[in-house]
Amino acid sequence: MKKKKQLIKTLAVFLVLNSSLLARPEYQNLNYSLLESRRDLLREVILTSNKDTGISLGGYYGNYGGGGDLVANFEVFQIGAFTNYKTKENTTGVGYDKNNVNLFALGAIGENSYFGYGYSYSQNKYDKYGNSAVRAKLKSNSFIMAGAYQRDFSAFSYQMAAIADFGKYDMEKRDVSKEDFYAYSISMLNVITKEFDTQFLDYSRLNLGMRTIFWGHTDTNLDFGNKLEEKYNFSNSLYAGLDFGKIFWMNEVVGLGFSTSLEYEKDLIDEKEWRDTIKINGVSTKLGPTCTQKSYGEFRATLKTYFKFDAGWSVGAFLKFRTNRDAEAGIEIMLR
Repeated sequence: MKKKKQLIKTLAVFLVLNSSLLARPEYQNLNYSLLESRRDLLREVILTSNKDTGISLGGYYGNYGGGGDLVANFEVFQIGAFTNYKTKENTTGVGYDKNNVNLFALGAIGENSYFGYGYSYSQNKYDKYGNSAVRAKLKSNSFIMAGAYQRDFSAFSYQMAAIADFGKYDMEKRDVSKEDFYAYSISMLNVITKEFDTQFLDYSRLNLGMRTIFWGHTDTNLDFGNKLEEKYNFSNSLYAGLDFGKIFWMNEVVGLGFSTSLEYEKDLIDEKEWRDTIKINGVSTKLGPTCTQKSYGEFRATLKTYFKFDAGWSVGAFLKFRTNRDAEAGIEIMLR
């Protein structure tokens, strides 16, 4: 009888320890975190290749955080540095603090083409949950190849950005042990822009784009002989945007400008396809939803007001809004 009670107690402890793996938010939102970082990298390659020199600093409303973009144009090559820090990232499971730094150097290889390399460091620090006394951390170091192409046609302009990256990820768990794996991606962004002549605006343009991302990660061994299985994913999203703006010149030296950017994006892939799988005692189990992506897609808006000087540079402030995300406000200085 005594041995039977001890066996039941041991089995109960084993089941509790194993069931806690199913709730681990470190892996529940892993694939969406990887996807969001690739979306950011494509945006940053576009910004680096645009031949503008400027700095942008912003902060998030609602949860503490902020970030900055710095792009410098040296004619034959461009460099870009981007950083972002945000608490309580909006995702499924337990929230996490996000911190990342991305660096790019692109060189001109033709009149409209650029190629270069980049480096990305990121850290997700997850909130405590249950009886845990230590916050789990996911750290990564990734190396990137990047390219961009731009060309103006008579009726429209075309812009493309592409990246391929490979990185090592280390998960520091709540018991201070580590699990490591590798992640990779191949991503491409294509945008067609059509300019319109309007009587009361300095510019107005329609943007139509498609963003395709293939990404994945290797498997990694967990406690008790369990395993996070290897997974690869696809994301294919379509978006449309409208940009317009106007400058009111107060004198020959300075003008007051206003600009608006409205965007809608819809991913054609169901986020359920991105859910990871953990193998426990030889049985594969799907984790919960990896993100809060809505079926109707995402709406974005950016509002800017700025002072424009005849020397070509400007300084101003901006507000950015995204559905299901915190608003962002900041300042921007551009040297053109």
